[in-house]
Amino acid sequence: MLKYFEPINTRVFNASAWLVIILAYVYPFRTVKDGWIEVGFPIRFLTIYSNWRTNLLASLSLNLLSLFLNMVIVYLLISAARSWYKRSKKS
Repeated sequence: MLKYFEPINTRVFNASAWLVIILAYVYPFRTVKDGWIEVGFPIRFLTIYSNWRTNLLASLSLNLLSLFLNMVIVYLLISAARSWYKRSKKS
C-alpha cells in the first residue's frame, strides 16, 4: 500500500518554502478591523497588529501551522505541474 507514495523531494520542498516567503512580500496583504494586517498566500500566516510602536515582537503573530500548510500546498502544486510536464513530454 505504501508503494504508491514517493519520498518527499527536498529540493522542491525547499523551493516551495522560499516561494511562500517571497509571495508573502510580493502578494498584497489584507487589512482587517482595528488596523491589523494579515500576510500570506494562499493561507494567511502572519498577523501584524496596529500597536507596533510599543514592541515589534509583541505586535507580530506567526502561525506556524498555516505557514507549513502553505508550503505543503505549493509543494503539491509544483509536484503536480512537474509530473504533468513529464507525462506530456513523453507522449
